[in-house]
Amino acid sequence: MTQAPAPSPTTKDFGGVLRSAARNLGWLLASRSVLAILSLFYLGFATRTLGVVDFGRFALITGAVQALTTFVGFQTWQIIVQYGVQPLHDGDSPRLARLFRLAARLDLSSAILGALLTIGILQIWANAFGIPRDLMHYTLVFAVIQLLTIRSTPLGILRLRDKFSLSALADSMTPVIRFVGAGAAMLFDPTIRGFMIAWAAAELVTAATYWIMVWRSGDFALMLGGRSGWRALVAENPGVVKFALSTNASATLGLSSKQIPLLLVGASIGPAAAGAFRLAAQVAQALAKLSQLLSRAAFPEIVRAVRTARPSGCAISWCGRCWRAARRRSRSSRSSH
Repeated sequence: MTQAPAPSPTTKDFGGVLRSAARNLGWLLASRSVLAILSLFYLGFATRTLGVVDFGRFALITGAVQALTTFVGFQTWQIIVQYGVQPLHDGDSPRLARLFRLAARLDLSSAILGALLTIGILQIWANAFGIPRDLMHYTLVFAVIQLLTIRSTPLGILRLRDKFSLSALADSMTPVIRFVGAGAAMLFDPTIRGFMIAWAAAELVTAATYWIMVWRSGDFALMLGGRSGWRALVAENPGVVKFALSTNASATLGLSSKQIPLLLVGASIGPAAAGAFRLAAQVAQALAKLSQLLSRAAFPEIVRAVRTARPSGCAISWCGRCWRAARRRSRSSRSSH
């Protein structure tokens, strides 16, 4: 009696990638579901408490800070996943430590550059965005906190380690703290300043949660020991500079559909129109989240499969499957005619 042939390694790899991507997507969906539900409440608290005009000012402040953070950032989580899979697979901890340290240095450099740009922007365009003089100091502090709590490096470390559940838990801190903080602002400080404090507290708690998880996994100590010169880092990670710039360009282009329209509405029409636009955009952006979640969940698994597969591995298998599916589709369409 002949035995059925065992599934090929390529088939196992392909199935494993799909299962891992589905599991990762599940954690991301759970985190985003918490955000979607609670955001309806805390944005409602802010709108009801501040009124249309002040909520528009608040939306312009947070939108401008988020746009600036994206503009100066490098999406270092993608760098860690892209260049960290191979040393992780090979057990090369020193190289992995140097990569982690490179990502952290890029985030810190982004924060410093962003803080300097914030000072200049507030001096030039504060009136255009309807930011009163008494809010200038709080806006600057809020922007610096937002920049210093860039958490792309710990996010990348957790995703590289396939700990999507921990990153989802950390991400959930943002809507939870915003919800609690917005309620507290309604009761004790129903002003733009009160809601800015709530939003800043959410960023601090989320960033702290990320770094605590990285510290508990031992990767924080690993990162601190990864000392190396810039040239050595570029040499052992070929193409890292172009990849970092491309991720920054991609994220910056994403602003065209998110924060830039809000800022243009506020600068040209006024804070009241910006507030209305912010609420409408919140609903529209929720519909576009699914495709983003799919790409974020699948990206680490695709990189891991491509980096660790044999030359005749999953990439060729996927091409073959796509080719066979296209041929079947072509035959079925001809038969239907």
